[in-house]
Amino acid sequence: MLNILIDGVAVTSVPYTGSATAVGGVTHIAFRFADNSRTVTGTFNVDDIKIYSDTAGTALVFEDNFESGYNTGDSLDTDNGSSTYHSATSEAVVAEE
Repeated sequence: MLNILIDGVAVTSVPYTGSATAVGGVTHIAFRFADNSRTVTGTFNVDDIKIYSDTAGTALVFEDNFESGYNTGDSLDTDNGSSTYHSATSEAVVAEE
């Protein structure tokens, strides 16, 4: 199930599930502000990620609020040995609102 909220307001009208044909289910989630051939000069913020293994949203398997355990300016790329994020992470840093 994917629910996206901005400032507590749902921007998806109906939650939906991913493809049931993927072997083992979803393995990666990406937030992108570009395409495969270009980089867009701009930024966007992601906060309070919660990933559940069930469609009811009761079995939490991962969460990150980016406030606990990070300092402003910390890199989430693999150049930060304590980053739990995928090696393809690029130019992701912890910011303050």
